[in-house]
Amino acid sequence: MNKPAVRSKGISNPSVSSMSTADGVPLEYFEALAPKPLRFPVTIDVQADKARYLQEHKFSYGFVNEQPEKDHVRMFFEAPCLEAFSRWYITFADFATIVEPTSLKRLLKQRLEAVHQEIS
Repeated sequence: MNKPAVRSKGISNPSVSSMSTADGVPLEYFEALAPKPLRFPVTIDVQADKARYLQEHKFSYGFVNEQPEKDHVRMFFEAPCLEAFSRWYITFADFATIVEPTSLKRLLKQRLEAVHQEIS
């Protein structure tokens, strides 16, 4: 019985990158069919003197790039989960602003209203 070939990610060997299954179907065909994980584009502005506090965890929340500005750093994310991102954002919300998406702003507002109700 023929087993399909398996290819590891990140291999640059041309003979490996052109592998196919035993019946000749290129592995790229199956990779194209695989569902892609959802990512949510998020943009935030962080006070320039505070941005260093996010360095340790930003990659866990889909960090893509940052753009230094005059008084802030604009940070771009492809967040795998807005729920988790909103919880992380709360930890530094006093020195940051959500630029987009508005759905994250709404989620954060609901979360903070629920916390306010709980502590009132």
